[in-house]
Amino acid sequence: MAANYSTLPSSRIKDLTGIEYGSWTVIRFDAKRCHHHYWICRCKCGSERSVEASHLRNGTSPQCKDCGYRRQTCDALGRSSYDWKPVIGYSGELSCYRNMLNRCFNPTATRYSTHGGRGITVCHRWRESFQAFLEDMGKRPSKRHSIERIDNDGNYDPGNCIWGTHREQSRNKRNSRYLTFNGQTKCLVDWADECGLKRTTLIQRLNAYGWSVERALTTPASIKPDLT
Repeated sequence: MAANYSTLPSSRIKDLTGIEYGSWTVIRFDAKRCHHHYWICRCKCGSERSVEASHLRNGTSPQCKDCGYRRQTCDALGRSSYDWKPVIGYSGELSCYRNMLNRCFNPTATRYSTHGGRGITVCHRWRESFQAFLEDMGKRPSKRHSIERIDNDGNYDPGNCIWGTHREQSRNKRNSRYLTFNGQTKCLVDWADECGLKRTTLIQRLNAYGWSVERALTTPASIKPDLT
């Protein structure tokens, strides 16, 4: 059995003591087993157990056997149970669903600041049930589709969400760039599509080369900057 440590065995290991991950609060370093670092964590119910560091960070911490907490997202929602069992044929939808909850309720999530951090939440019906989410959204059309909010300042609910591709979602970002040309104002992505240009090419022309909007939109894609 691996020995327990009261202090970190190496200065290269990030000290997680005192950090909260959902229902768990890290108390102290426990041990290194099979190249993985384990920490003694205390659940909100008061019980303690050893949890792998990577599971704490990515939200896959095991449930507390004493109180039923399953995931950090569940704790953020204030529940003691959750229907996380994958549904056959809907693993992609489940992944999108979990990512949605993470963005809104997990302060350690990468995109929390642009979602939960600015007040974006998930409707009660969806928070309570993945099955309800499936009933409202249906199966996503393809692997390229994920959840998109029609109103980017609105919440995740049946009336404000659709399955959208990355390109469609890029049109709906708060920081989407709009260009005006010939009296028409459109999103940069739409102008790129209409003019037969790559989005990255158009951005490069405007930002890196300092071209005017007219020049950037009307110059054929085959023309290189050093030839104009």
